[in-house]
Amino acid sequence: STKASGINAEYGRLRLDPSDGSDGIFFVLRFVDGQLSVEQEDLPPDADLSNMGLQPSSAEQSMVVRFKLSPDDPNPCEVVLRMTPENCSASSDGKANVNVMEYVCNGDGDPEVIKLQLTPQGTTESLYFILRFVDGQVNVESVDAPADARKKLNAKDFPAKLLNLKMLLKETDKEPIELNLKCQGPLVTAAEPTSVYKVLSTEPNKNGIAEVINVQVTHPKTGEIYLLRMRMVGDQVTIEGVEMFNLDNIDHYLKICFPNQTAKIREIKKELAKVDKQDILKVVLQHGARVQLSLPEM
Repeated sequence: STKASGINAEYGRLRLDPSDGSDGIFFVLRFVDGQLSVEQEDLPPDADLSNMGLQPSSAEQSMVVRFKLSPDDPNPCEVVLRMTPENCSASSDGKANVNVMEYVCNGDGDPEVIKLQLTPQGTTESLYFILRFVDGQVNVESVDAPADARKKLNAKDFPAKLLNLKMLLKETDKEPIELNLKCQGPLVTAAEPTSVYKVLSTEPNKNGIAEVINVQVTHPKTGEIYLLRMRMVGDQVTIEGVEMFNLDNIDHYLKICFPNQTAKIREIKKELAKVDKQDILKVVLQHGARVQLSLPEM
């Protein structure tokens, strides 16, 4: 027999129960550009398998939504939404910073309403969207800025400022690495062309100004990749961590970040196989990794 849960226009889960009474088998179905892909899904040993097997409210659901950032946008921004009954996280393909403003679930723990704020790269003005889930369908509606944000959006620009940092990545380094970042509202970019560092992502505060900044730094001599995470409040900057990202231990790192999520790890690794080495850290962060990046020696 076959039972389905969490089905929507782009994503679904299935449970197949063999007629011999053995344990059910679970699959993930994804619809992308009219193409269907099917993957077997591994569930943790303590998963609730009563009734339908996989309860919609007991597992993460995910979907991809494409947003046009302008009326004639030939390459819409892809946003990945990951939803549980308690939380919704969003990541983009880099064309815009995305922020979940509101998330509402029904009594069964399935999403009903998601309000998103998208701030295109290179601008300080945001776009706002509401996603409504009705009978397995997702309706996307572009809306005006909320009242508390409209005043900010009418301003010509946020004030820009330059952030200058110097640091030693390794104890053996004799010359510090210098970072010059231009900060303007939710946008943080390298103030000058460089191959040594790049801003991976920012997390804005309630006023739309970048507060948490994640920067990838490549050691100019060893080629080692580091993640610099800092918090900026007003004119005060706090370094929350500088960790080396060891690409040789990527499999072990993904297992630490996403325990008992074999299907998700497979999905991430397929994506990593298509990107340049310098973009691996960015992809991993986009999938929600927020743990210490230093790995034990193996």
